[in-house]
Amino acid sequence: MATKKLQIITGEILDDESEITLIQLCQTCDVRAETIEAMVEQGILEPRGRRGRHWCFPLSSMRRARVALRLQHDLGLNLAG
Repeated sequence: MATKKLQIITGEILDDESEITLIQLCQTCDVRAETIEAMVEQGILEPRGRRGRHWCFPLSSMRRARVALRLQHDLGLNLAG
């Protein structure tokens, strides 16, 4: 008889009340701050707080930024696209 392995997945539920800094978002997405700033200018991301290093983003911005970057890379779309 075959034995089954039990796989346990742990994690944390992320909500939009939690925030991530500009620096953390850049590190998570492996991009420069200029890339995130361009996404803000195009309306892809909506920061909270004062401009630049003082920006904070809702955690949903990580997924949104990654999708935009993947569309750029895989389909050759620009940020406006």
